[in-house]
Amino acid sequence: MSKNLFTILADKPASVEENALIEELKRVIEAADCECRILPAVDRLGESETKEALKYYSADAVIFAGSRGSALVNALRKESIAALSSVEKAELNSVSGILDKNLLTYHFQPIVSAATGQIYGYEALMRPTSGEDHLTPHKILKYADLLGRLGDVEKCTFYNILCLIDKRSEELEHRPVFINSIPGARLLPDDYLDIESSLLDHSEDVVIEITEQTEADETTIKAIKKRYEQLGIKLALDDYGAGYSNVINLLQYVPEYVKIDHSLINEINKHPKKQRFVREIIDFCHDNDILALAEGVETWTELRYVVRMGVDLIQGFYTAMPSPEIIREIENDVKREILRYRSEYNSGKKQQVFIADDTGRIALSSLAKAGYSCILIGKDDRESSDVTLAGRSGLVANGHVEISANYTGKLILENAALASMHGEACIELGENSDVTLVLIGDNRLERGGIKVPASSSLTLLGGGNLNIFLDAENSYGIGNDLNSGNGKIAFNQDGLISIDVKGTSGIAVGSGLGGEISVKRGKYLINVNCNSGVCMGSFSGPQEINISDCEFEMNIAVTKGVGIGSLTGSSKVTAANSLIKCNAEGTEVSSYGSLTGEDCAVKFSDGVYYSDMKGEYITAVGSLHGSTDFSQERATLKILGSGANALAFGGLNENTRMDLSSSDVSVELMTATHKDTFAPEENLNIRNGKYRFMVNGYPYNHEIK
Repeated sequence: MSKNLFTILADKPASVEENALIEELKRVIEAADCECRILPAVDRLGESETKEALKYYSADAVIFAGSRGSALVNALRKESIAALSSVEKAELNSVSGILDKNLLTYHFQPIVSAATGQIYGYEALMRPTSGEDHLTPHKILKYADLLGRLGDVEKCTFYNILCLIDKRSEELEHRPVFINSIPGARLLPDDYLDIESSLLDHSEDVVIEITEQTEADETTIKAIKKRYEQLGIKLALDDYGAGYSNVINLLQYVPEYVKIDHSLINEINKHPKKQRFVREIIDFCHDNDILALAEGVETWTELRYVVRMGVDLIQGFYTAMPSPEIIREIENDVKREILRYRSEYNSGKKQQVFIADDTGRIALSSLAKAGYSCILIGKDDRESSDVTLAGRSGLVANGHVEISANYTGKLILENAALASMHGEACIELGENSDVTLVLIGDNRLERGGIKVPASSSLTLLGGGNLNIFLDAENSYGIGNDLNSGNGKIAFNQDGLISIDVKGTSGIAVGSGLGGEISVKRGKYLINVNCNSGVCMGSFSGPQEINISDCEFEMNIAVTKGVGIGSLTGSSKVTAANSLIKCNAEGTEVSSYGSLTGEDCAVKFSDGVYYSDMKGEYITAVGSLHGSTDFSQERATLKILGSGANALAFGGLNENTRMDLSSSDVSVELMTATHKDTFAPEENLNIRNGKYRFMVNGYPYNHEIK
């Protein structure tokens, strides 16, 4: 059975309001399951002309715009409401009550950068506060339209969201909030002026999404664009590629964002036609300085396809669900996926991912031949499991290992060599993971080390060796980046850990904000050659390090640096039964302690400790610009130093306390300070041992008790 066809005859609209009436009339007719078309009329037709028009246009009825159109809209609404079922009428009444009392709230769904994995902004999504969760946004809009109250939805949306932005500005961190707007919705003049004033105050905080329920005409589009341009507000064209969203509207709006409809993203990996269409949209956007946003991303395959196509922004359940709370970061595993797929896009090369979901032995040579550049451990099986990566002499596999969040198990490196790409870690632990790294034979990591997030732990075991080579602007060997903290790192292996760090800022073991580090055995050779560098510890966070039963050699060439401790934070270093050597050269350096940390505590016992330093401001033990508490017993300490402000103990103030007992201490300094410490003698407790203090070639007398 064919649908009734209504033809609207209208003069060219004289105003946006009159045009909105025509659009509303068309929408109501279509909602009544009838077909509708709009045709221009030179003059208003009388009864006889109308009959002729019916014949000419083969239509069931010809409708006039204007007052007669308004009356018809109301009549059609009443008919549509009368035809509703009892359940639908109850829902319509509920929506009416919600709009009467403004019982609408909004959940925030993160919009994520495809370049960084960071949250770019949020879309505010409408929800009822009346406890009627069955009233979806679609139903609310449907019944509001039947009631002729889309304008009330528009008013509530703007008032409520702008109020939320004011209340939660600190959580939002000035990220833009995308607000859905209905082009055909009409506001009362006073409401419009109030909202316009508030929008003007939030021009940098909001993006208006134009939701196209019907095909907007050129007059309406121009009016909308002009309105928001005058307010300095950016536009997003929503649901592009579906319904009436087309190239004509895109060219007329010229928005800052295009949101590619979820129908095009759904299972895009299975549909070549979708892939071609989406790629064309993205290319068009980039050619016209528009950001392309893929909405409705719900699977990792969809995520991979859209990121590799070059989309700028991502929105969907896979990256983050809508939430009444402001989500500050997406899950780390998803962020890592985004960065991996982005690296594929940047390099123009598809990254093959090998999923190691079963316990077993993986031959790196076989993976390299097959083109795999990423090994994913624990994606599907997050229970305890062990994986062995076996290499062979002379083979360096280009790629990296990702360990999923919440994973517990062993990763065994057996003569394995990995070289990461694009500055990523060679081995990256997921959040809340507990990994035991077992070393067998000689293992090598290049261009990236081992990332240990603050929520995770890494324990090293085995008799094999691990060599890490880094040469980047900012890098870390084992730990985390300079803006983060590291999780628990425990060295219990017997082999050699060798780490070479070059670049602007680097840390061999540790992170920027610090974390738990313990060394209980093994051999270590650490070389740091950076502007700012730390061998073991942190850059700015407080740091506690416990070392025992090991051999440890550090070679530092820096402008500012620390051997073991924290560069600018407080530090506590405890070493026992170990042989530790620090050879350092730089402008400001501390072998054991800190540069500007407020306080520093160092304790040596039952071992041999060396410091050989050259620089302008240097100290062997302590904080250069803070307080120092140094104690030593039953240990040998040898300090060699030269520089304008070279010190053996403490910093450039008197806030140093020292307790040496039953030890063999030898100090030789060449310094313009003519001192080995600025600590007053009453702060020094030296007894029961062999002590030799030389400054500028002469004995420096400390009281020996």
